[in-house]
Amino acid sequence: MAELLSQELSPDDFVVDLGFGEEAWTVLEMAAQLRKIEPNLRVIGLETDPRRISGADPDQNPLNCFEYVEPEDELSLQFEGAAMLRAMNVLRSYPEHEIWPTIQNWAKCLRDGGWLLEGSSSASGHILTSHVWRRMSGQVRHLGLLLYTDFSSGFAPWMFRDHLPRDLRRNLKPEVALYQTLAQWHENWLSLRTKALTQEELFSESSSFLNSSDLVGTLFVPSERVWDTKKVELNLG
Repeated sequence: MAELLSQELSPDDFVVDLGFGEEAWTVLEMAAQLRKIEPNLRVIGLETDPRRISGADPDQNPLNCFEYVEPEDELSLQFEGAAMLRAMNVLRSYPEHEIWPTIQNWAKCLRDGGWLLEGSSSASGHILTSHVWRRMSGQVRHLGLLLYTDFSSGFAPWMFRDHLPRDLRRNLKPEVALYQTLAQWHENWLSLRTKALTQEELFSESSSFLNSSDLVGTLFVPSERVWDTKKVELNLG
């Protein structure tokens, strides 16, 4: 995440963590990480549950990150111009027909060059997946899918299946590009398991066909290997 924004943050920027949940460690962790890049960055953790806000403030809020947002408010009007909006585990229970309209509404918050990360993670945060969208020149384009593990649960490519973003998890079938990508990764993993490799090395070598990230336990799957098209854009009209 910090790598996405490292060259682009200014003191006037702000980022939004939408729905930080029962435990607020995710937004605090994000704030600490991003403020190493821009010390004056405004980091906002949003919740529609006032109980969670009161529970996080003030003793658990040393970085002054938490704000309450009314559920019926238009998010894009309140936080227009965000450098990044992150929404993890927010869409898990949404009906399928509401997913894309919701993502479109979130994308309207972004400034030009802004990033939208929407996905899912394990309860502990040890396994994480996220769509990566970016707004450029009035268009919001899907760049790919980010996969991450810290290896505390071991490693095998199909471990990510149960933690995919809501729209992908329900539609992961053999004819889908992402299924084929994971299947190829799995075959590579099987062929390398007999070698004397660490989990980290096994991850890196088995995913090399995707030009794996230099970051340990992190893989970026380009959009054309997620869906069957090279260009996926959101309509903000």
